Amino acid sequence: MAELTTVPQITALEKSILRSVPTAQREYKALTDGWWLWHAPESFLQVIVAQRVAKETKHVVYIDASMRRIEREIGRGRGRPAKNAGQRPDILVWHKTSATLRAVIEIKRTASFQPIQADAKKMDQWLKRPQGPKTAYILAYSEAKGEKRTTTLRERFDKWETGTSWQRIGSIVHDDPDDPEWAWGIVLMRKDKSY
Repeated sequence: MAELTTVPQITALEKSILRSVPTAQREYKALTDGWWLWHAPESFLQVIVAQRVAKETKHVVYIDASMRRIEREIGRGRGRPAKNAGQRPDILVWHKTSATLRAVIEIKRTASFQPIQADAKKMDQWLKRPQGPKTAYILAYSEAKGEKRTTTLRERFDKWETGTSWQRIGSIVHDDPDDPEWAWGIVLMRKDKSY
């Protein structure tokens, strides 16, 4: 059974990001005869999120692309892919009509706070850039085992939200009937650019 919680005002982009994870979980389980996303590379989830965002929100989406290089090439039209120069967010989301950066999304598969904290600090720097994104997101996938597995996931997500001072947009905690000792969950956190 899955439990979804979200903030009252959730954007189409955020809905799309959150809905992509159960899809990725189902697809990975089908590919691997039952293994969960924990065993997949983060890039698997990255591609599923990017595809869904591009399809549902009509944004332009780049995977593992340098923000600096993409900024330089805006307006040049299609052509050879940009070389990686500088930091590369997992996913860059651009407005099609204005060629402005809408959001960056970092994806983490973790049970600990340290990788979440490192990404939050890195994205705080991106938000400060003049041409930086309006919004940064961290999408984290995690699992827990045992009698208190769903409580563990909820408390873990609370700790990550408090520890980063980012706003939790939504989370899913899923107690999978196929594996009753384990639960998986995701949390989507957001930070907006301060002007």
